[in-house]
Amino acid sequence: MEATEILRALFTSDAASDPYPYYADLLAAGEACHPPRWSSVFVAGYTAIESVLRDPAFEVQGATGLDESFPAWREHPSMSKNSVLDLNGGEHARVRGLMSRAFSHRRVASLAPAIAATTASLLNDMADLGGGGEPVDFVAHFAYLLPVIVICDLIGIPQADRETFRPLAADLVAGLLGERQRAADALAVADAATVRLNDYFTALAGERRKYPRDDLLSVLVQVTDAGDGRLSDAELLGNLNTLLLAGFLTTTNLLGNGLALMLSDPRLATAVREAEITAADFVEETLRYEAPVQMTVRRAAAPAEIGGMPVSAGTQVILLIGAGNRDPRRFASPDRFDPHRSDAGTLSFGGGPHFCLGAALARLEAMIAFPAVLARFPAIAEAGEYRRIPGLAFRGFERLPVTVA
Repeated sequence: MEATEILRALFTSDAASDPYPYYADLLAAGEACHPPRWSSVFVAGYTAIESVLRDPAFEVQGATGLDESFPAWREHPSMSKNSVLDLNGGEHARVRGLMSRAFSHRRVASLAPAIAATTASLLNDMADLGGGGEPVDFVAHFAYLLPVIVICDLIGIPQADRETFRPLAADLVAGLLGERQRAADALAVADAATVRLNDYFTALAGERRKYPRDDLLSVLVQVTDAGDGRLSDAELLGNLNTLLLAGFLTTTNLLGNGLALMLSDPRLATAVREAEITAADFVEETLRYEAPVQMTVRRAAAPAEIGGMPVSAGTQVILLIGAGNRDPRRFASPDRFDPHRSDAGTLSFGGGPHFCLGAALARLEAMIAFPAVLARFPAIAEAGEYRRIPGLAFRGFERLPVTVA
C-alpha cells in the first residue's frame, strides 16, 4: 500500500486496537513520508525519530505551532503553553532546570520505600475487593492510583485533598483522549478541570508561602516569589498541572500493558516472579514493545531534512514512537517480546532536550510494582473483557479486570 492509504487506515478506531501491522507497512516504505495533500510529515523509523528529537531545528509545537494550527487555543485554559513540555530553547532550559530538582537520581531513589509501602497497601485493598473471586479492575484500583499517590507525595498535595484529584485528572485525560466526534466536549471538560486545579494550586501555594515544607511545591513557590524571572505565576500553575497529568499517565499505561502481557503468557509471569527475567529488563522491553505514548509532535522551526527528505519551515512532524520501537532496522525480530534482547533500547520517553523528566521515576514504580503484584497474587488471571484507551496516541487500558484469588 502507498503511505497515504496506510495512514488513512492507521487513524481509524479499528487500527488503534492493533496498530503494529500498519506500522510495519510504513516502515517497509521508508523511515519517513510526506503524503501528497497531507500537511504533516510522518516519521516511523527509529533512527529518523531519534534524530528529530535531538535536532534543535525541530521544536515542540508550543504557542507558535498552535497559532498556526488552532488560533483560538488561548480561549482554552487546558491548552496553556506555560509548562516544560511546551517551551523551547532558553525558556525550556530555564524551567527544566528548576523542575529537574524533583527528579534527581538521589531524590527518585529515596522514594523507593514509600513506593513499596503504597504498592503493598493497594494490593491489600485489591485482595479485600477480590477475596471471594470477584473481578477487580487493575487499572482503577492499582495502575491509576499508584502513580497518582507518588506524584502527589512529590508535589506535596495533602492526603485529605487527593480524592478530589481523581475526577479532575480523569477530566484532563479526557481532553487529551477525546475522539474526533467528542473533541469539543472533551476540551470543555478539560478546561473546567484546569480552572479548578489552578484555583486549588493557587490556594495551596499561598499556604506554602506561610508554612513551607520539604516538597516540590515549596521549592517552586520560593523560586516564583524571588522575582528574578526564573518562574512566573503562570509557569508555576502550568507545570503543576503537567506534573499531575504526565506524572501518572505514562506509568498507568506501562503498568497495565505489562500486566496484560504477563496474563497472556503465564510462562512470562513465572519467569518474572522467579527472577529469571529481572524486573528492570521486563520493564524496558514492555516500554519498547507496547509504548505507553505512541506518538509525539514536533514542528520544523527552520528548513531541515529527515532521512534525506527536505522539510519546510513550519511543517508539523508526527513522530510515530510505537513504530520506531518496532523498526526491524534497529531491532531483531521486533514483534517478538524478548526481555533478554541484546539490542534493547526504547524511544518511549522521547529524547534530546525534552527527554521525559520522570522516566527514572516511572521505571522505578514499575520495577517495584510488577514483582509485588506477582508475589501477592500468584494466581492472578484475566476476568472479562479488557477495554483499551481509544485512539492511537496513547497505548493502555481504561479497564483491565482480573481475579486475584
